[in-house]
Amino acid sequence: MSKRNSNNPSDIRCPGVYPMGSTTVFAFDTAGYKQVSFVVADALTHEVQQTFSLTSDPCLGSLGTITIETAMLKGMGYYYLCDGEKTWDPYAACVKDELCFLMPRGKTVTPLGRVPEDIPDMLIYKLHVRGFTKNARMKADLQGTFKGLEKRLDYLVSLGINTVEMMPVYTFDPTLIDPKTGQVRYGIKNYWGYSAKNAFLSPNCRYCASSDPVSEFKHLVKAMHDRNLACYLEFFLPYGTDPTLVRTVLHHWRIYYGVDGFRVFGGGEQAYLLLQDPLLKNVHLIFEGLDEGCLKLAEQRLMPVSVEDRAFTYVMRETLKGDEDKIGVFTYRMLRSGRICRPVNTVASTNGFTLYDLVSYNNKHNEANMEYNRDGDGYNASWNCGEEGTTKGRKIRLLRMKQMKNALAYLFLSQGIPMLNQGDERLNTQQGNNNAYASDNDLGWIDWSENRYTREMTNFAKGMIALRQHFPMLHQIEPLREVDYMAYGTPDVSFHERKAWYHTFSRQSHAIGMLYNLRFAGDKGYLYLAVNNGQACSLALPELKDASEWSLLMCTAHPGRSVYLEDPRPLGPIACYEAPERSVSVLMSDSLPVNTIKKSEMRDTVDE
Repeated sequence: MSKRNSNNPSDIRCPGVYPMGSTTVFAFDTAGYKQVSFVVADALTHEVQQTFSLTSDPCLGSLGTITIETAMLKGMGYYYLCDGEKTWDPYAACVKDELCFLMPRGKTVTPLGRVPEDIPDMLIYKLHVRGFTKNARMKADLQGTFKGLEKRLDYLVSLGINTVEMMPVYTFDPTLIDPKTGQVRYGIKNYWGYSAKNAFLSPNCRYCASSDPVSEFKHLVKAMHDRNLACYLEFFLPYGTDPTLVRTVLHHWRIYYGVDGFRVFGGGEQAYLLLQDPLLKNVHLIFEGLDEGCLKLAEQRLMPVSVEDRAFTYVMRETLKGDEDKIGVFTYRMLRSGRICRPVNTVASTNGFTLYDLVSYNNKHNEANMEYNRDGDGYNASWNCGEEGTTKGRKIRLLRMKQMKNALAYLFLSQGIPMLNQGDERLNTQQGNNNAYASDNDLGWIDWSENRYTREMTNFAKGMIALRQHFPMLHQIEPLREVDYMAYGTPDVSFHERKAWYHTFSRQSHAIGMLYNLRFAGDKGYLYLAVNNGQACSLALPELKDASEWSLLMCTAHPGRSVYLEDPRPLGPIACYEAPERSVSVLMSDSLPVNTIKKSEMRDTVDE
């Protein structure tokens, strides 16, 4: 083994790994450590071959460097020894069995060349690679792996999904530390991957069916692109993460793997950094939140940015269980959109109840996490429909099915970007655990067994996605204005209750009719969304030509098949729609309205 100390490499400005001809320069931030060494170990036996001290130069601040003959690293791995503690290289391209490795040269570093697209109707499916595939019907050596996920891509395509968002796929430390004692929590591991110790550039070997995580993940991305699926990755970048590392991480996955977009958790300063990055200007970024300064930066990008709308989640849940004074804020959240910043909407997410548990539990049940049920969100805005947990009661089971359909209807009929959590379309349950971060077991894995209920819910999800995609009016990028700014005779969207063209938005109101004029999206006709979160009631329909002919496209109150997009159910010449108890319905009419009203009159009516 040979090495060359580099006192002041002219091309080194920040930590990282720098190939330079026949050598490789390793740069590491030594701040906070008394002694940092570079250790070379055999890739198979892990026996230490050489140990070198990093060279520091006053001109480089706390940056320590070392130059190694690249050929001498063949068959070898490395790590840093920081004050006696074994530490991963944050810039390592691959980490296997606690050893770091260089990015293989040649075939594995060729960019895929795909340009990220601005998908007008993005439909996100969020999943955990291991949890999504561990119980899937496939060879045991493929379960829980990137190759296993590749086998399941056709299923996602069949749902109508066009974007897959994966929870951390990079190498992370599964060890959990008790925040109170600082001790390792034995018997429980970090399953999700949101960790303080990470090798962000390295695909996780625990998710590999082969011995080559780099090639395996790259093949997965290509398989997604072959099916017109966009690949999005989540990154948990803790507050204080080196800005150079933040940029390097996203650059790496974009350039070497062709990833289309990123969901970034972390400090607000990271958003400023990434929004100004020229390489990421045409990459879709999703953040926890953005201030006004970030929104101004977003205007200069080639691709919109997004924020996950947590308010949408809780408003939809509260509306679903029938809370008072929710119709107004429900309507507002349903119609939110934006060209610069698009909201990402969810009704159930990883850090909370699954969709099935949302209608089956009033309280969290996190005892399996070994934290005495003190972890997880204490407010879930859930309703168990009459009995906590599993039930044999037929009425309760039917009500739960209807409530889950209502929730998915809210999600896919909202103007923002819908994000479906893994398994929610298959009645996935975590038995009331709303924080399954350590459940690398049946509790945290998707159950792929089937029965008539799972088939019914999966078919409903497919139907709702198809309905949404069929009508561009349901996924407009520009916010709807609630006025007839094109002089089409009616506003782009209007609100109705017991009287047409009028809604009180009172505290006691649990129902609303929303009329969409499809001409504003280049189509013909009208859609009428009838939402009722209380007892059965009548919702007025606007007076139309030809005896007010309407057809039913969907009704969640119908057990079994609930979406009739291909064969709408005729309703005839009706002046009002009898909205069933706790239901969502979609009606369609191709007729033109007779009673047109002035824009000023409509504006006043809507604002009342």
